[in-house]
Formats: sequence, C-alpha cells, structure tokens
Amino acid sequence: METGRILLRSGAPLRPVLLFLLAVTAMCPAAARAWQLDPADYGFKVLQEQPDLIVLGDDTSERRYEIRHIKATATGEERTILRTYSNTGALLEQRSFQPTGWSRKNFGVDRHGNQTLEKEEEVTRSDSGSYRHYEHTNNGPSRYSTLDEAAFNTFSPEKTQCWGPLNPVSDAALEALVSNSSPVVATAISADALARDPDNQKDIAIGPNVVARGCRNYPRGGISALASDLQLALDKGLRCLATKRTVPIAGAAGYFVDVNGPHWADLRKDAAYLLGFFQTSLKRKLHIVCQSQMRKFQVGDRLVTPHAHSITCREPAFGSDPVEPPAVEIAMENMGTGPDQIFDSKDLAPVLFHELTHQLGYSHNNIDGARPDPSRMDVPYAIDNCCFGKGTRELIACQNLGKYAHGDGI
Repeated sequence: METGRILLRSGAPLRPVLLFLLAVTAMCPAAARAWQLDPADYGFKVLQEQPDLIVLGDDTSERRYEIRHIKATATGEERTILRTYSNTGALLEQRSFQPTGWSRKNFGVDRHGNQTLEKEEEVTRSDSGSYRHYEHTNNGPSRYSTLDEAAFNTFSPEKTQCWGPLNPVSDAALEALVSNSSPVVATAISADALARDPDNQKDIAIGPNVVARGCRNYPRGGISALASDLQLALDKGLRCLATKRTVPIAGAAGYFVDVNGPHWADLRKDAAYLLGFFQTSLKRKLHIVCQSQMRKFQVGDRLVTPHAHSITCREPAFGSDPVEPPAVEIAMENMGTGPDQIFDSKDLAPVLFHELTHQLGYSHNNIDGARPDPSRMDVPYAIDNCCFGKGTRELIACQNLGKYAHGDGI
C-alpha cells in the first residue's frame, strides 16, 4: 500500500534528534535551545558548540550536521534550522521548524558542478487556522493541497514518532554481507519465547531489532514461517539492490543486459539504509503485526483489503491492533489459498520487501513499475518487478531503476 514520503537519505540519521528537540521546544519554547540534547545518546559526536549552534558528526565523517536556533528580533518568533553537509562541505539538505509549520529543501549538483535546489516542501498554518501543503521538484510541477488539522498533524514532525536508523550501514559492511552465502539478515526465534507465548499475543523477537505479534495463524507455520519469509525477502531484495548489474534475456540462454545506469548507486544506498532498521542500537524496534481486521478501500466497484501495509511517519495503522512506526501490518484475512489470497513464501516474501521499501520513503506514483516514464515511475513496484519478477518486466523495471532518478525516495 501507498505510504507518504517523509524520510530523506541525507537527513535520516537526525530523525530521533529532531523529535527530541522539537518535543522539548513544544513544551517550553522560550527556554528550549538546539543544544538541549545528548548527541552521544544518538551515536553522534559534538564537533563544535557555540551559544546558538551545535555541529555534530559521526565516525564515518560522511556527513556533518548543524543545528542552529534563531530568534527573530522584531517578532520574537523562534526557529530551529538543521543543515546536512557532505564530507566535502556541500549543503545537502536544510530543514526549518517553527510553530507555524516546517519546510525542507534538498540540494544537488548539476553536471557543471553548480549547486541546485532539487526539491522543496513546506507545510504551514495560516493566522486564519487553515493548513497548506506545498511541494515542488526541479523536474516536475508544483503541487498545493489544503489540509485539515488532523492531516496537518500527520505531516508535522513534532507530532509524529517515526524512528528510522541512526545511520545506514557502511558500504564496506554492506558489501561484506551481500558478497557471501550467509543470509544478509538472519532471523531466529527463541524456543523459550514461543513456549511462554504460543499464541504470539505479545511481541516476540524474530531477528535483530525486529519483533512480531498476532502471527499464530500466519500461513505454513505461524510466526516461525513469518521469520523464514522475512529472511528470504531481505536476502533476495537486499542482494538485488546492492549488487544487480545484469538481467538475463528471456528465451536467450547465456545472454544478459547491463542495467547499471547512473541511478543504480541510489539503490545500493537504499539497501544500506534498509539494513539500518535491523541494527540493535535503534531506539525503536521494527514491528510486524498480523492484523485480524484491516480497513478496506474502494477499488473500482468493490471494497478490498490490502495484503499488507507499511506504517510510517505519515501512514497510520489500518488494523485493529494499534502499532506505531516503523512497522508492517499483514491482513490475515488475505492469507490463505482462496481467491485473492496468498500463501506461498514465493508470494509473501515480495510482499514483505515491498512494504519495507515504503520505510525508505517511497510512495506509489502509478500502478505500473515498468512504465518507462521517469516522472511517473512507481519505485516500490519497480523494485518488486526488478528483484522478484521475471522476463520482460524484470528487465524493463531494472533498466528504469538504473536509468531514471527515483523521485520521491529518501
């Protein structure tokens, strides 16, 4: 299912810091300052500290973060500005937070070496009490939408609890994981945990930093089968994103097509970020919840329930068992051998990996991941077809992922 875009690759490590900082600001705006946080608690080092500025870094030195607190002399309005820089000093992202909303700008470098504004997003509240969302990319039209208060709160960072990885895994660690035959992420369940909770009514760990509940009736063996499917999904999907460079040509044994386009490196970064969800240092675990009831959607002339759904900053739970992000919920009514149901691991593994790609910030732009239109490419479905598909659809999807910018990803 579709989930809104919120995480951005350059800014992802600061998400817990942002939430802590903004929560403090909301509670006592006059006294709150950007340095009222413990960087060590989030895996960052203080590189520089001034009265209204703190500079953070990490062990890889690939990113530098500046948090600056500003108070306007004329109006007294306070703002927090967060900037992310590359290791060469280039500005990658700027976020601004104030009581009336927030804005975000993402920057890139054109082929002449000049810095360019690639994307801009703003959510604001007017004096009259109305809410507006504005979004613009350098290769697409500007989009405006009016929000009600509930929708505004789902966009507002200080109102959300989206806990992503502190850092993606390093490229060296990623290469080590995908270059050998062992599972990229090995899942396992404690026999003692199953004995204490055979009905899986509470969270049971099924792998590093991932827990599941309500999955006693998951197809082919309950929570143990779910753990096996998750391992298969991550192993195949992550290896695909991190290493795939050629695709076999259907009907032509021994012949392959190179799909290593200019944007394939973005998928490798996605793999590193996705692996970050399975780091035990995260403040919140990834949840997989098997829901007995989930909200239905109107599709054509009938109401349907999605097989699964990703819960992120902007996408709340659809099921009867409430769960906060990051999480994936599975509709148990769609698990089985009947019409429109799925049962086998070959079908369930792609579903699990598809939902995890939404945790990377990708949403659904259209229903055809193989459509060769960069402004409409649906990245989650394109990844489905490229990593779990076969034949022509696999080839076209992989080529598109390598050739075109991924638009609304992190």
